[in-house]
Amino acid sequence: MTAKIFQNILIGVVVLTIFGAILWLNNSYERMKSDCEKMGGSFYSISFTQNICVEGTIVHELK
Repeated sequence: MTAKIFQNILIGVVVLTIFGAILWLNNSYERMKSDCEKMGGSFYSISFTQNICVEGTIVHELK
């Protein structure tokens, strides 16, 4: 019985951690996109970890 409770708690923690990570990544992405647009640039997401902001001929890598 206690093993089943522990298993359910562990699954809950894993699900909440994944959900939190998704929210954090989405907030970071939206913040970078908003900052780029405020600077008058165009935002591009190159890969999961690389984002750039292009202002005319100037390219900024966002972190």
